[in-house]
Amino acid sequence: FVLDQVCQALACAHREGIFHRDVKPSNILLVSDEENGLGVRLIDFGVARVRRDESPGEGSEVLEQGRTLAGTPAYMSPDQAGGLGYDARSEVYSLGCVLFELLTGRPPFEAESPLEMISMHANREPPLVSSLIGAQLPGDLEEIIATCLAKDREERFQSIGQLREALAALSECDSGEDENPPERRPLPLILATAVAVIGVVFISSAWFGLSSSKPGTTGARSDVKPVHRVQMSKETADFNEQFGTRNYSLRPIGEGGTLSDAELEEVAEILAKEGSIRLDLSNSNVHGSGFHFLSKHPVSYLILSQNNLDLDCLSTLCSFKHLRILKLAQTNLNDDALKVISRIRTLEALDLDGCKGFTDRGVAYLEALPAVSSIILRSTAITDESLKTLAAIPKLCSIVVEDTGVTDEGLAKISHCRNIKMLYLRNCKNVSARGFAMICRSMPWLTALSLGGPAIGPGYLEPVAALKNLYDLNLLNCRIGPADLKAIGALPQLGVLYLSKGEFADRDLKSLYGLKNIRHIGFWECKNITSDGLVELRKHLPPNTRILSESSDKSPFNQDVVEMFADQ
Repeated sequence: FVLDQVCQALACAHREGIFHRDVKPSNILLVSDEENGLGVRLIDFGVARVRRDESPGEGSEVLEQGRTLAGTPAYMSPDQAGGLGYDARSEVYSLGCVLFELLTGRPPFEAESPLEMISMHANREPPLVSSLIGAQLPGDLEEIIATCLAKDREERFQSIGQLREALAALSECDSGEDENPPERRPLPLILATAVAVIGVVFISSAWFGLSSSKPGTTGARSDVKPVHRVQMSKETADFNEQFGTRNYSLRPIGEGGTLSDAELEEVAEILAKEGSIRLDLSNSNVHGSGFHFLSKHPVSYLILSQNNLDLDCLSTLCSFKHLRILKLAQTNLNDDALKVISRIRTLEALDLDGCKGFTDRGVAYLEALPAVSSIILRSTAITDESLKTLAAIPKLCSIVVEDTGVTDEGLAKISHCRNIKMLYLRNCKNVSARGFAMICRSMPWLTALSLGGPAIGPGYLEPVAALKNLYDLNLLNCRIGPADLKAIGALPQLGVLYLSKGEFADRDLKSLYGLKNIRHIGFWECKNITSDGLVELRKHLPPNTRILSESSDKSPFNQDVVEMFADQ
């Protein structure tokens, strides 16, 4: 009944002109209660905004997307990449991705970054499910999935109702098989389980999250009772330049659609036999009083971002013997919390992005962390004094101080640190061209660098030619010119280059012809760059290089990509 109830929830929403826009496994919850038995909830509605045209009649409801990408890249339709509006067929695509993962244990596409993932949805054909599981699918199931995942939305099921009917026909076909079918090879376990789920799609009447039934009505009961009220989903962690490539994390979801401290006891029971645990407790009702339930488990990666945490409970994290990565972005914590965190001696990476309560006083405590290699202090209240502290941390290799008050003098305090390989300075308004030139002269070992802001104009980037080991260069919102492009073209190891608002033309792209190791290159809002110029550039770069620009595909997709990376 799972897919049936999800289809009914989406169909009901679509009738009201609402699109979910983030259909994925972690937003599909199994719930159980004494009255109704087993049921399904589709959570996280309300992301889309709907406006209604003044003209009456069918088709008068229009979704307003805004300028940001909606959804999770692994389940995102290619419609946005083509500049198309979001409609029911976009939702069909996302549900097709969920069905694909149900059958194979993985989404249709896997990539190292959101940018790559979205591009694959737009340009690559998904593999056949049968090729991944080593068995033929029953009935028309392969064709159903392929129809859901068609690049051209005109070739998909035109509504969730059509998809539901196709699954119903498959279920009826499966139930009507001969009692003595010919012998065939057993299906792999994951496929057998998926077929069983599809086979019971139409057993019970619907109970779904966006219900149209009257209060007090009861759905069909089920004798199947989940062992735990907390549901555990496997999610793709957001790609992060500091924490490496994309990885999976476990996200527990409580009975009410979020998670409380009391429910962490049940989470601990579920995780009892897990190995190294990557746990996502972000944006929940967790304050910290339940941390002790998890202290005996091998939690190595813990996301507590966007929570209102209790300082008195934070000390429990010191008993987490395996904790290597801790993400506290956009929490309410202050400097006193960093004094506690400094006692977690196993920490290797710490994300404090957007924590306005952190100042130089708190950062000073972090010098006590012997193993930390990455610290994110973006959009905090730090000054140059914090850079002096960071310079004293021997294993620190990645520093993110974007959108802070650091100055040229502060950068001078870290310029001698050979251990610092990655430096992120976007929107640091007090860093001048002189300070940047000093960094390029003093730190030729840098492998990653970000800059951005209206103060960065033509000629600013010329010193970058000294960074012969640079692999990742992010220059969003930089008004650089031809001379800067020439300096970038002299970087022999450069693999990733993103630029926006550059003041150069097609003819200046010749400076980049020598980039033999480039993998990703993007130009956005570079008004003098044309499609012809990019076509010519492609001829001179490695064949697998991915080039993105609004000049090449004429869609709002590229601006969305810029905003996605700007949010990291």
